Amino acid sequence: MANPTLIAQDTPWRGFTFDEIEERLLASRGLTNDSTTGRTVATTAEVTAAKTCLKRAFDLLNARYPSLFADRYYSFTWTSGDHSVALPANVMAILGVTWKGNSLRPMSTEDYYKELRNDEAGGDTGAEGDPVYYRVTGFSDEDAGAAAGDRDWRIAMRLHPQPASAEAVVVQYLALSSDFTSVEGDPIFLFPFMQGWALERAKELWSAENGDSAIQSVAEAERLKHEMDIDRWLDAGVKKASRLSWRFPNVTSRRGGRYR
Repeated sequence: MANPTLIAQDTPWRGFTFDEIEERLLASRGLTNDSTTGRTVATTAEVTAAKTCLKRAFDLLNARYPSLFADRYYSFTWTSGDHSVALPANVMAILGVTWKGNSLRPMSTEDYYKELRNDEAGGDTGAEGDPVYYRVTGFSDEDAGAAAGDRDWRIAMRLHPQPASAEAVVVQYLALSSDFTSVEGDPIFLFPFMQGWALERAKELWSAENGDSAIQSVAEAERLKHEMDIDRWLDAGVKKASRLSWRFPNVTSRRGGRYR
């Protein structure tokens, strides 16, 4: 009898493309982008509304499950003489920063105002050297164009003390959702069951805008089912104690003895 051949890798279902999930959202309201289906062809305004609700849903998915498909790293070389930098456009929240491989601490408001004290009081915010802290100071517009309304908002991060040299910096952060503008015909880069969550959430958003409580309540119920499955899947990856046993302390007979 020959040894069985094990299946090492197979081809998984990658889920929907953005075009396909958009079609499923339109179908929930009796609309379509395909005239051969027999449903009413969606107007331009309806297609725009569907895309907007889907993108909002994917953005909310990153907020609901920030540790999945939202963890990113940004590596760059610091420009000598600069005190701050504009981060990538998709940065939602900074998780950590390293300078030359050394971890920097987030700077609290109290820490910052301590640095504003003079030298005698232990401050000196104007010092240069290897930074110890990082902090978000606001945001900047990095768009170089002159077109009205054209903006490229970026989170601005500053290091303290001000770096005195050009060194390697790595920023770990949680990302905003992609806008899927250039990949509408490609599979959405999420687990298929998370795509289902986004679809049902988009139905909720669109139904809420149109005052359709019937579709909204059905979509909410389906989305909660997706959440239960996703939460179970997340819980399965966490090792938990399988048994809990109690033990009473032993009392020693020596004077001044303690429970041990």
